[in-house]
Formats: sequence, C-alpha cells, structure tokens
Amino acid sequence: MLLTIGIPTYNRISSLKNVISEIQLQLSSLYGTFEVEVLISDNASNDGTYDFFKNNIFPPYFKYHRQPQNVGFDRNVNSLFEYATGKYLWTLSDDDNISGDSIQIICNELSNHNYVRFAYVNYNVFQNQKHFPSSCPITKGPYVVDSVKLLNYVKFSNTFISSCIFEVSYWRVFNPEKYFDTAWIHLYMARDILLEGKSLVIGDVLIEMLQSDLKGSRNEKSKVDDIEFYFYAHLKIVEFCGTLSSYGYPVDQEKAAIKFCMKGDISHIINYKLTTKSYDIKEIGKIIGRMFIFRSSSVKFYITFIPLILFPNFIFKFAHAIKKYFQRNSK
Repeated sequence: MLLTIGIPTYNRISSLKNVISEIQLQLSSLYGTFEVEVLISDNASNDGTYDFFKNNIFPPYFKYHRQPQNVGFDRNVNSLFEYATGKYLWTLSDDDNISGDSIQIICNELSNHNYVRFAYVNYNVFQNQKHFPSSCPITKGPYVVDSVKLLNYVKFSNTFISSCIFEVSYWRVFNPEKYFDTAWIHLYMARDILLEGKSLVIGDVLIEMLQSDLKGSRNEKSKVDDIEFYFYAHLKIVEFCGTLSSYGYPVDQEKAAIKFCMKGDISHIINYKLTTKSYDIKEIGKIIGRMFIFRSSSVKFYITFIPLILFPNFIFKFAHAIKKYFQRNSK
C-alpha cells in the first residue's frame, strides 16, 4: 500500500461528507494505478458521524475507526498511524478542499521519490471570498531537499496539518506519545523526522484551507492556557523556532527561523488588539513573559513589542477605522 489518506474528525459531518465525496471521485479515476486507502478516525463525534458510516456502504478502501471517548486531537491523529497500512500517511483535515487531481499528483511523486521520510504539499487560503497563498515561496516542483532545510523552504507552512505527509514507519518509532496534549503533534513529529533523511516539496497548490475571518476565528476558539488561542499559537511558533538547535538543527538555521518568526510579532499584536473583547492585563503579562524568554536579547522587543501590546485596544481600533475610512474614500 503506497498511501493512507488519514482524516481525523470531530463533529464536522457536513464538511467531512464533502471531503469524502471528492476523495471517492478522485480514487475512482485512478483505475488501480496506485494502492490507496482512506482512514477516518472519529474522536467520538455526536453529530451523526457514526450513523453516516454505519448506514452507508463505502468501497473496501474506506476504513472507519471511532474512539470510545474524546481522546484529544493529538491522540486521535496518532491513532491514524496505528491503523494505517500505507507506507505514507497524508494527514488531511476534515474541513479542507483538495484539487481535482491532488491524489494522483501526490501518488505520482511519492512513487517516484519513495525514499523520502516526509513530504510537504503546498496550499492556499480561502477567506472572505478571496484566495491567499501560503507562506511557502515554492510554487513549482517537486523538489527533493535536505530535510534539515525544509523549514526554510516552506517558511513554516507545514504547521498546516493537511500539508503534511509522513512515512508511517518513522512516525511509529519516534515516540509520538511525548507530544500528546500539545495540539500540534504533527509539527513536532515533523521536526524530529526531518533530521532523518530527504524530504519532498510538492509546490503545486493542491489544497485549499477554508478559513473564516480573523475575528470570527477568534470568537469560535476558546482560550488555551488562559491565553487567547491565536496568540498562543504564535507563542508556540516562537518557542519552536527558538529551540531548534536543541533538537539537532544547525544554529544558523535556528537564527534564520527566529528572524522569520519575528516578522509576525507585530501583526499578531495588531490582530489581537483589534479582535479581543477586553483589555486583559493578566493575559498581556503572560504573553510578555513568554515572549521574554525568546526575545530578551532583541532591542526591538523592548522598544516596539512591549509598548504596543500595553497600549489600550481602542487606539488600534480607532486607527483601523481611520484606515478603512480613507481606503473607502480613495476609490
């Protein structure tokens, strides 16, 4: 078996049906060229997901596994690797769109480069009726790269789970349990596996991430560790970049990663100020404290980051309103 398309799901039956329908359509056109299975790991959904699979007949290459209870995102993703029979597993989110020939392209490239440990698939973002590219600058390919340098090539776009394809055997031996309850098991496992060989970059845009506007996204998410969800995610990226050398990556690559990550510091403050409902000094204090660990040697942290995040929210909202006003009247 070449490829397992692994879909972790929880209470997204509507979008899951769309993904499954597209996968069935694409696999029906492969005519047995490649061996592909589809594995769904249901994290104890209560929205009719179980009844959907129980009451419908699927091709034999479809497998459905249901957790007895909600085990969390990381354990649910890991279960895909426990049940997969493919050499590679594509961790596909249950609410993303895939292009009409994505499975064919991925199978072709994995077959032609069957020595790689990890593959990255490029994507774009669909938000507010517009398409936006990922941060990965490579739009053609494929490219086989030194795995240690892959993070530089894709600019951390592999934080998007649907962009990741893992060699199953390597996932299994790298002790994924240590990343349970991080909510980013795929990113940390990729960091470990990348040190073990070559990686494949598929620059063709084969996936579309469906994303609500930033304010809507923040309203949909709860706080994690008492810090707003999206800023918490940025803090995890800050930590990820700032500790690469301790996991065996060259120091110069860690410095490059930190430099790239710092470009997002101010934009995250602005988005945070524009969308949070209240001025939470305790939360701000935690953000400054965590950023200090990795930014304390940067002058910019003291003269820009700290003052900006301490400013009242209304200043940002007022400035944003003025900007919108002039944009409307300049057309």
